[in-house]
Amino acid sequence: MPREIFCTNHPLLTRREVPGDPFDCLPQGCRVTLAGGKSIHLLIVSNTDRGSFIGGADRDWVNLLNAIGPGRYRVTWVGNRCSEELRKHVDERVLIRTIDLPHPCFYDLAPDNAYRPKSKWLWTKIIVSISLALTRSSIQLRRALRDDPVDLVLTNTSVVLLGASFAKLMRRPHVWNVKEYLDPRLKACRRFANLITRLSSAVVVPSRVIGDAFNSGALVIPDGGDVEKIKSSV
Repeated sequence: MPREIFCTNHPLLTRREVPGDPFDCLPQGCRVTLAGGKSIHLLIVSNTDRGSFIGGADRDWVNLLNAIGPGRYRVTWVGNRCSEELRKHVDERVLIRTIDLPHPCFYDLAPDNAYRPKSKWLWTKIIVSISLALTRSSIQLRRALRDDPVDLVLTNTSVVLLGASFAKLMRRPHVWNVKEYLDPRLKACRRFANLITRLSSAVVVPSRVIGDAFNSGALVIPDGGDVEKIKSSV
C-alpha cells in the first residue's frame, strides 16, 4: 500500500460539500456513469518528467487518488517521462497504468514567459510546431489505449495540451484543472483561456483571481488555503 507522504490543498479534495466523489461537483457533462457497477477509466495527462521529484500538480493528484481509493475509478497516468515512479505513491488498484509519451508543453504563457514580447511570426512558429507534435502524440496515445478506452480525460495543468487534444479526438468529456495564473490584461492569455474553455467540458480553478481570465466560465473551488494562518507562521 502506498504511503501518503505529501501535503495537499487540492480544491477537489478539500471541497467539504462533496464528501463522497469529488467529481460530483462538476457539470453534468463531465459525469460518467457505467452500467453494472463498472469502474470509470480516468485518464490524467500531466507534464511529469522526473519521477524522483513530484511537482505540485502531480503531488495533489497523487493525494487525491489515494483519498478517493479503489472502486469507482481506475486511472491511467500519462507524462513525458519517469511516470512509473508515481506508482510507488498511489494505490495500485487505482493507478493501473502509467505511460511515458513525450508531448509538447505550452510554457509560453506560463507566468514569467507571458510578459516577454513575441512577434506574430514567432507565435505562428510556436502554434504550428505544437499542433504538429500534438497530432502525433494524440495518435500514439490512441494506439496505446486501443484495448482499454478511457471514459473521462483530465488535464492537471494549463501547460499540457495533449489531454484536450486526445479528448477531442476520442470524443470524451475533458476536465481542465488550471493552477497557473493567466493574466486577463494580456490578450494572449485571454485567448488561451478562451481556448481552454472551448476544449473542456469543465474548467476548475482554485481561486477567483485565477478564474478572472475565464469570464465566469470556470468552476472556482477554493484550495483551502488559510491566509491568516499563513501570515502568522511567517
